[in-house]
Amino acid sequence: MIAVVVVGVVWMLIAAGAAVLLGRAASRADHEELGSEFHWDMAELDHEVFGSR
Repeated sequence: MIAVVVVGVVWMLIAAGAAVLLGRAASRADHEELGSEFHWDMAELDHEVFGSR
């Protein structure tokens, strides 16, 4: 029973590590496509889209 839990924890750690690596790769690709000098101001975008509430 303990072995099953240990194997499950190991697989969860591997999956979490893979998710982090994929997220970083996607973020890097976005910066390369959009230009690294381009930064998003989410508060300003929300104000432009939704206006003042």
